[in-house]
Amino acid sequence: MRMRVFLTALMMASAAQAQYFGKNKVRYDTFQWQEFATPHFRISFYDRVEPQLAKIASFAESAYDELARKLNFQIPQPIPLIAYATHAEFEQTNVIVEGIPEGVGAFAVPARNRMVLPVDLPDEELQKLIQHELVHIFQFEILFQGRLGKALTTNIPQWFMEGMASYLAQDEDSRARAVMRDAALADRVPSVGENVSGYFAYRFGHMVFAFVESQWGEEGLRDFIFEMRNTLTGAVDKAIKRAFDLDVEEFDARFRAWLRKQYEEVARGRGDPREFGPAFRVEEGIRSAETSPAASPSGELVAAFTTYKQDVDVALFSVPNRRLYKNLTRGFTTRYEYLIGQLLTVGPDRGRDLAFSPDGDRVAVFARSGRGRSLLLLDALRGGVAREYPIPQDQAMQPAFSPDGKTLAFHAFANGQADIFLLDLASGTVVNLTNDAAYDAAPVFSPDGKYLLYSSQSGEHAKLFQLELARPEHRVQLTFGPGDDEGASFSRDGKALYFASDRDQGVFDIYRLDLATRTLTRLTRVLGAALNPVPVVTKEGERVVYQAYTKGRWQLYLTDPSQGQEAGREEMPAVAPAREPFVPAVTVAVSRDKIAPVKGHKLFADNVQVAVQFAEDQTLISQAFLSFSDHYGDRRLNILLESVSGYSNFQAAYVNLEKRWQWGVTVFDDRSISWPPMPSPGGKCG
Repeated sequence: MRMRVFLTALMMASAAQAQYFGKNKVRYDTFQWQEFATPHFRISFYDRVEPQLAKIASFAESAYDELARKLNFQIPQPIPLIAYATHAEFEQTNVIVEGIPEGVGAFAVPARNRMVLPVDLPDEELQKLIQHELVHIFQFEILFQGRLGKALTTNIPQWFMEGMASYLAQDEDSRARAVMRDAALADRVPSVGENVSGYFAYRFGHMVFAFVESQWGEEGLRDFIFEMRNTLTGAVDKAIKRAFDLDVEEFDARFRAWLRKQYEEVARGRGDPREFGPAFRVEEGIRSAETSPAASPSGELVAAFTTYKQDVDVALFSVPNRRLYKNLTRGFTTRYEYLIGQLLTVGPDRGRDLAFSPDGDRVAVFARSGRGRSLLLLDALRGGVAREYPIPQDQAMQPAFSPDGKTLAFHAFANGQADIFLLDLASGTVVNLTNDAAYDAAPVFSPDGKYLLYSSQSGEHAKLFQLELARPEHRVQLTFGPGDDEGASFSRDGKALYFASDRDQGVFDIYRLDLATRTLTRLTRVLGAALNPVPVVTKEGERVVYQAYTKGRWQLYLTDPSQGQEAGREEMPAVAPAREPFVPAVTVAVSRDKIAPVKGHKLFADNVQVAVQFAEDQTLISQAFLSFSDHYGDRRLNILLESVSGYSNFQAAYVNLEKRWQWGVTVFDDRSISWPPMPSPGGKCG
């Protein structure tokens, strides 16, 4: 038996996505925990989380209300929710002892039904994240009856657990939907009887549960879930047979037919990215992912992330022949842990994570370094790191050089807000440009250096805004209507914007907005998703490089904007529309008399592993591992019991992981027998 942890992964599948899991964990920060009780939760927080406490409580109670009604089930005990202010602090939790990669958004564990998550997300996304983890708590109670032993021994498929959580949280965005749509239209949908894992398990499972409810309603959905409880081994085929009187083969056939119908309307008139221009290539026969294109000043080169070496590297691609030109980060280094690349090493956000300096000599990228992130300026001529800047803010990403090369804008998180910051490259000082409650991301400078364009979200959708650098408080909204708009860049003459939007059918495509006439031109109609357009100058005129998802991976493509189709006008209203905040279904007020400091650190069973086997000579060998921890995993008692025939070993270790300087003590009784070496032929034993 071993501990089961349900991780909410945010990365799309790639060759490099799992390589950083399991690294040693360092506790950089201290957390003075307090608790706040709501009708259904016991929320643990500390000073940096307290400004968000009312929001967290409201989102959690809203999620509970919806799930309890949907599943017709109540959780008998208050649910522990451990909240961290940022992902960087969340990664230091000891509820899971192993290192947590940045691509993991949150997790839930059946030991004490704990939910553990960061809160540095736009409000609507945070609501969905909390609801996703809360589904796991309902699963622990429904499927395992709240018993840790059953949770440890029942092998329910990942697609069932994560798909159910994703579906009941309705947490799919347009990027996530592109994955299953691409698989269905390429006839790459697996069977529910297969061991589907990784990021695809979330997307596949989500659509399985959507299919079940569409065909059999909420009652059928509940029947399917509760029939899984009655299968001791987590066998999906038995649950499907009992719930719907179908075998797996027939269920698969109906599910795939339903999927195709779901995507028929979306697929009509859409196609492969190659229909809108050629693809970039690394090497023949190499299946790699490429993301975050950034153009050099001359337009002859494009910097992008690539996984062709089974790692995440920054490479240069030649625009004229669309081939790999040079790898700038190849080889092992101790200067940083890994590069920050959305969908590859960290979860999705907005915009691109690379930027070319105006002189073409440097490529900016953020890297994980210790507790936080550093800005690296890569040498575009020789490769390697030319200069490094430590960044005090959390989750720094999405760099953008100013036209004069003196400053660099980026997105980061500080004081409970996601804002745009400006780094002075000479002095290293950082100032907050936006400093508002909205979720601001993906900055880019205008060619004349007077304005900063960025994507901002305060309600349901993200829209493009323009900020005047001389007067940062003066901001103008540039895009309107449905959907999210992001990943913008200016045309070379500064007269137009290229950006990605999912305004049509929830599919991200590339658009061009003429700033003078407000004419909107659509450059792509892809089946998957198209993001991060950037203009380049070629012999034939201005072209646009972008990344698109098709056939299970991201690649770079080149398109001609003059071949786009007019999509109307992006009219600017006389009065800017009000930015409505996200409002949860249930509102919880924070009362100070319900807040209490955490007292005591009682240990409880956190993990159990048992192994028994017979050796070839029928000797009985057994091993038992028992782990006890406090609520936050900071204090742990681990007991190891071993026996071989009549010999037994005992080891007990207590560790305190609360601070950076950690300590522990071990008590053991190790009994073993050793034999002298066997004599060689003709010799004798000494």
